[in-house]
Amino acid sequence: MNRKPPLIAIVCNQELTNNPAEPRIDEVNTHYTRAILNQGGIPFLIPVEFPLGDISLIFEMFDGLLLIGGEDVAIERFGGQPHESISVPNLERDEIEIELTRLAMAKDFPLLGICRGTQVMNVAMGGSLITDIPSQCPHALLHQRPKNAPPDSVPEHSVRLLPNTMLRAIYETGSLKVNSYHHQAVDRLADCFRPAAYCEDGISEAYEAPDRRFVAGIQWHPERMQDRPDQRKLFRAFVQACSA
Repeated sequence: MNRKPPLIAIVCNQELTNNPAEPRIDEVNTHYTRAILNQGGIPFLIPVEFPLGDISLIFEMFDGLLLIGGEDVAIERFGGQPHESISVPNLERDEIEIELTRLAMAKDFPLLGICRGTQVMNVAMGGSLITDIPSQCPHALLHQRPKNAPPDSVPEHSVRLLPNTMLRAIYETGSLKVNSYHHQAVDRLADCFRPAAYCEDGISEAYEAPDRRFVAGIQWHPERMQDRPDQRKLFRAFVQACSA
């Protein structure tokens, strides 16, 4: 008998502008959806406006949850330092993703966070963030493309995958070359998580929850590197966990 493909909920990105009269747009780029589809999962998009009173339906209807990249988590959520680089906060998106993270952890529900997703998961569980890497960590490598750089240029660097972690087992290597699109990162890691990868400059690049079936936060964007066989492994493992 054929098993049904796992259904994976993706909370949409919703960028805000300084003009409150402009309509918001719920969106997910196809890098995420194709990465899931290529591993046998079926993606479903969850709007930011999804009513919090019905949030339990997500855990009844779907088999896994993906929190994707986007704008910065509001600094008020974690006592962050103000900085001119911080984007306009989307408090509604923060709220739904924080609540989903807490429920997913409580229910041992497969959860994958990428870039902003990694950051909001850590905040949801009591951790904090570096609100601007260049100003707070002057010796750090370049983690975000400069404003005057060509549009097709992407910073790349190596990450070290720690021994005896789920991610080390998934990737089957101790080192990866990854892309980098962020100016924020995990600072104090929430107690329920453990480190899984670091950049060579010491910036956190991944963490996981060792006592859950599959919970991982990834700072780079593996969905944009699906032409590389090693970067498909993460989505394969996530979809398999959702199938279970």
